[in-house]
Amino acid sequence: GTGDVSQSSEKIMEKEYDNIKVSPDFYVDAAKDILPACYEITVMDDMQNNSDKIFEHYFGKEYDNTKVQDNSVAKIYESDDQIVLVKPNGTVGIWSHNKEDIELGTGLEYKNDVLLNSKTDQPYEMSGKKLETEKIKEISVSKLKEFTDLVGFPNEIKSFCVTTRTLDSGEEIAVVKLRKLFGGIPIFDLGDTGSQLPFKLPRIWPAIVCLNSDYEPITIQSYQGFTESKKVKETDRIISPEEAMDNASESLAEYLQLTALYEELVYMPTCTGSKNSASKMDGAEAGDILSIEPYWVIYFDLSWWKEKYAAVNAVTGEVYYVDNSRAV
Repeated sequence: GTGDVSQSSEKIMEKEYDNIKVSPDFYVDAAKDILPACYEITVMDDMQNNSDKIFEHYFGKEYDNTKVQDNSVAKIYESDDQIVLVKPNGTVGIWSHNKEDIELGTGLEYKNDVLLNSKTDQPYEMSGKKLETEKIKEISVSKLKEFTDLVGFPNEIKSFCVTTRTLDSGEEIAVVKLRKLFGGIPIFDLGDTGSQLPFKLPRIWPAIVCLNSDYEPITIQSYQGFTESKKVKETDRIISPEEAMDNASESLAEYLQLTALYEELVYMPTCTGSKNSASKMDGAEAGDILSIEPYWVIYFDLSWWKEKYAAVNAVTGEVYYVDNSRAV
C-alpha cells in the first residue's frame, strides 16, 4: 500500500534527476496506508431529480415551482440576485450570485495558480489583499457541500488549487477547483485536451467555487458524483512515489525543462460503457460507467487548461506525458 509517504518527499528532494528539477516546495500526497484496487464506478443519478429541492434551498419561501424555466439545456430558476441552473443527465448544477455570467472556458486568462493542499501556507494574493489559504479551502468546500448534499452526492470533496480570473468589470475573483475522492483517493479530472494519452479520459472536470476577495461565493459549479462500485481487480502492490519519479525522469525528454511541483496518487478513469445505452459513453452522463485504476501523477504546471503532467501507472510503472497547452 501507500504506507506513509511523508518520507518520500524528502527522498525525492534530496536526489538529482537527469531530466527533472524538483521545486523547493515539492511534496508527495497520498492517503496513508491505502492499497488501491481497480474498480468500476457509476456516474450518479440525474441531478434534475432533485431540482425542486435545490431551488427551495436557495430561494426559500419565494420559490414558486410554476416559475421554473424548463428547456432542453437546463431547468432554471432566478430571482433579482441569484440564478440556479440544473442541467439534465446529472451533468452539472450551477448556482450564481448577481446573475453575472462568469465564463470559465479555455481561451481566457488566468493567473497565480497555487496548490491548495500544499505544505506551504502562504497567503493567496488577490485584489491587493492577502487571503488566508485555509479560509479559501474551508469556505469553498463547505459551499460546494451545501450544494452536493442536496443531490445525495456520495463522494468526499477536497480542494485542489486556486487561480485568479479578472471579470469584465475589472473585479478579480478566486476560482477554486475541487475534486471528488473515491476511497480516500482523488479521481483524476484535469483532462487530456490533445488526446495525448493512449486511453480516452472521460469528460469529468473539477467542481468550481468562485469567491470574491471578501471570501463571498459568486458561483458554484457542481459536477455529478460517482455511486455504486464494483471491485474489478486487486492490486498486490503499487510502486512507490520515488519509483514513479525515477521512471518519469528516465522517460521524459530533457528539452522539456520540467520542474516537479507536486506528486499525488489518483484514480485514473476511462470510459467503459453506460447502463442507459449500448454505446460507449464519455463519462459525462448519469449511468455512465467508468473504470478507475491507480496512477501517480507528477505535476509540472498547474496553469488552468494548460496543465503539464506525467501520469505513471502505479502498478506497471509506465509513464505518459501530457501537455494540455499544446491543444489550446
